Amino acid sequence: MKALKIAGIVLGALAVLLLAGIAYVALSFDEIRVKNELARMVQEKTRRSLNIDGELTLSFWPRLGVRIGHAALSERGSDQAFAALESAHFSVRMLPLLSKKIVIDQVELSGVQAALLRRLDGSLNIDDLLAPDGEPTLKFDLAGIKIANARLGWRDEMSGRDVTLSKLQFTSGRIANAAQGKLELFAQLNGGNPHIDSAIQLNAIYDYDIVERRFSLSQLDARIAGLLFGLERVEVSMGAGAINLHPRGNQHSSELQIEALTLSANCKAGNAPFELKLAAPQLLLAADKTSAGALMLNAKYAGAQGMLDARLDLSGIEGTPQTMKASQLALLLDAQIGATTLKSAVSSPWVADLSARTMELPGFSGEIQVANPLLPMKQLKLPLSGALFADFARHWARGAASSQLDQSKIKAKFHLSEFVPLALSFAVDIDKINFDQYFPPRQDDETSTNGGGEQTVSQLFGSPAPTTLKPPKLQGSVRIGALHYARVEAKNVRLELKSADGRLRLESAASRRNAEKLSPAVIGTLPGDSK
Repeated sequence: MKALKIAGIVLGALAVLLLAGIAYVALSFDEIRVKNELARMVQEKTRRSLNIDGELTLSFWPRLGVRIGHAALSERGSDQAFAALESAHFSVRMLPLLSKKIVIDQVELSGVQAALLRRLDGSLNIDDLLAPDGEPTLKFDLAGIKIANARLGWRDEMSGRDVTLSKLQFTSGRIANAAQGKLELFAQLNGGNPHIDSAIQLNAIYDYDIVERRFSLSQLDARIAGLLFGLERVEVSMGAGAINLHPRGNQHSSELQIEALTLSANCKAGNAPFELKLAAPQLLLAADKTSAGALMLNAKYAGAQGMLDARLDLSGIEGTPQTMKASQLALLLDAQIGATTLKSAVSSPWVADLSARTMELPGFSGEIQVANPLLPMKQLKLPLSGALFADFARHWARGAASSQLDQSKIKAKFHLSEFVPLALSFAVDIDKINFDQYFPPRQDDETSTNGGGEQTVSQLFGSPAPTTLKPPKLQGSVRIGALHYARVEAKNVRLELKSADGRLRLESAASRRNAEKLSPAVIGTLPGDSK
């Protein structure tokens, strides 16, 4: 009993001393002096102006803390505003203060606004804040962070893009030199060029160690929904089993490992659904090395005019973050346009220069199948081989392909000078062809007409759907070494194909008998024609 009595007296004395300390701190607290001292320290350390025009008060219940009203921070060496907040609250544990260690139970920020900028020279307006400034005299250990109704702006003078995160809500677990916890983020993403107006949600488990330069995310679940890159009603979700960043070799190099990465996107193309899925079981990214066992991409579309189901598989991926290659790219295509079905299977090595935004298929091979009840042979199978090079930065591509139809050998070259709207030039060379094998002989009065040609195109591919897209620009030639059709036999036939105002026009020239049988004709209407 005596021991309990002594303990009670000691605890009582400590309580009195604690209350006396709190009273002393409360009575001696000078708000104006603290504001001026904080402003002086920020100016000396960062050459930025800190203005606290809201109240700065102490709180003692339920924990010792500091409340700050409206405050603003300027750009470095300027009076221009960089960041501001409506209010902030920091709750501090008292006992660790005796050992010069600040342990903050919770940081609560409300109404935060910040304007991030990348200048034309590549520098950031926060470079000075990110630079280390020696060892801090106090160590921080935050139990958690809560941010409500924040707004973060990003302006890139190099690309001319502006992006804003508004209505941002953020919560985290413990923040220290080494910690783990859960983070949650909700925000509205807006931007232009192209137009973006989407909601963002992110949840993940984090685990990091600043000293060891190790950081990881697990159970990642990120979602975006809204208007994205000019497309309406877009829903994008990304997940990952683990994302690990850790040192590699020396203290100046890191390695990023991603496991079980999945990405899916859904949107409406007109009134038809479009779905895109990406899966990568394992990725490794380092300054000097990039590898992946496999990467699978699947795209699906189903509309009134047709359907598309395309699958792209990359295997044996290796290289660097700038240049990558795959031992094999395999493309499986299943499509339908009107009454016409198209199936294709093509494979090739794959080379990409990500810094220059170029891609090359140095040697592809495969097969394409075309079927339609109106075709004389009902179904057409063609072997394919060739090469392709695309420059996505300059919006052009070129390639060559060869095939064979029965005894006819076919070679083609093409050049895309623009992707949108499509601008294509091509040259096709056929050594010989006998059309009697595929089409019944026609009577003398059955010449090609505009109406007959358009009817055939519509029957094969369906009527073009109304669209605001500009029609493609096509210009090319087809050379046939020897042509036989009914009573027409010609050599060195050259057909010129041109498009204008959404319509295709075929013109012919040849050294032949019965030349009048190959008169010019409008053969169809291109998608995108508004007339």
